[in-house]
Amino acid sequence: DIITIDHIPPEIRENKDTSKTLSEKSIKNRHQEIIDALKKTKNNRVQAAKLLGISRQTLYRKIKEAGL
Repeated sequence: DIITIDHIPPEIRENKDTSKTLSEKSIKNRHQEIIDALKKTKNNRVQAAKLLGISRQTLYRKIKEAGL
């Protein structure tokens, strides 16, 4: 079997540059993960960092970058 352009869904074929969109989605997902972790830990940043598997310093930096 040979895969041709006709096998690709139109929404993918018509999207010329998805890198920005995918990057934006990835950032939004990461921000939401931080928000969810903070909610689960009642804003305890040390516990949220552990939950996310990152250091406390990294969490603080990501919070600042996200403007949270």
